[in-house]
Parts: sequence; structure tokens; C-alpha cells
Amino acid sequence: MPSEFLHNHNDFRDLLRILEQDTNIQAGLIEKDYWIMHVLYGLKK
Repeated sequence: MPSEFLHNHNDFRDLLRILEQDTNIQAGLIEKDYWIMHVLYGLKK
């Protein structure tokens, strides 16, 4: 696994808000999908 993940960055929440504004998708849904992909990545490894 990479040593540094996106959710470990201090500006992770800000990035979610920017994505919410750009896509009109709720930040909570974006974060949920992020964590689903993170778990799947971990299971693959």
C-alpha cells in the first residue's frame, strides 16, 4: 500500500468540499465512495 493516502492529508475535507461544488454531489457521498475504493484496494493487496 502507498505510504501516504489522500485521507491523511490535512486538506482532505477541503478537497471534498471543492469536489462537492464542482460536481454537485454531496461531500458525504464522495467520501463514502472514496472509503469504499480504499477498502477494495486494501482487500486486493
